[in-house]
Amino acid sequence: NQGHARAHFNLAFMYHQGHGVPQNYVKAYVYLNVAAALNEQDARKMLTLIQKEMTLEQVAEGQKQAEILWNKIKTSGKQSAP
Repeated sequence: NQGHARAHFNLAFMYHQGHGVPQNYVKAYVYLNVAAALNEQDARKMLTLIQKEMTLEQVAEGQKQAEILWNKIKTSGKQSAP
């Protein structure tokens, strides 16, 4: 959770696919949002795709959780954006 874009993208992929973790679209959405905010281009593409698989409620919850995580990353000062 320290702001490493590709790591967030990889976590999102794992949650989306259920690889090693229970499948969870909301968590996937959270990590994709953070990765996208850190300029991970693949995350932006995947966000578009995953939103089509989610309910409006899931998207809203994902946005809420992503904002919380992003604020933690910003205040920690450990962003790795280019």
